[in-house]
Amino acid sequence: MDPADVANAVSVLSRNMGFGLMGQSFAVLSPVPLATADPDKTKTPRLMVVDCDVNFVESQRRVFRPFDVDFLAAFNGKQACWRIVTEKPDLIISDTHTLYGDGQNLVQWLQDNTVLRSIPVIVASIDSDGHDIRCQRMQPAADEFVAKPIACDQMRQVVSRYIPLTLKKPL
Repeated sequence: MDPADVANAVSVLSRNMGFGLMGQSFAVLSPVPLATADPDKTKTPRLMVVDCDVNFVESQRRVFRPFDVDFLAAFNGKQACWRIVTEKPDLIISDTHTLYGDGQNLVQWLQDNTVLRSIPVIVASIDSDGHDIRCQRMQPAADEFVAKPIACDQMRQVVSRYIPLTLKKPL
């Protein structure tokens, strides 16, 4: 990713996700140093799951473990934005309720960013029946909605519409 794109995304992130409000400082830890985060270094699709429910994130990790997919996890909106900017996933699954910025803010932030708006977003939420006001506001920006709990096979089917799911080759 071009350094100017990263600077633009971080600037928008700062304004829209509440970074640095009221003089607060924060630290964002990334498992991949910024200098080495290159989304084009591999053809393996990157799937990011954003949810403050660790059990949901880990269940999705197990669902996609047999497939040749780089699994990225974020447990709040700020962490998700940082990882999206630095690691550019090919698909994002997000809940509508996350810490430090809800899923609606995350989806809107992606749509407002010319570099990142092409990343498809699946909203996975208890509220995904379309009646919840958060889901109604997100409908123009999110690519798909699924209701939790969701069966493993159904989630794989939905994800396979956006990224290829090929089984890992035995070692």
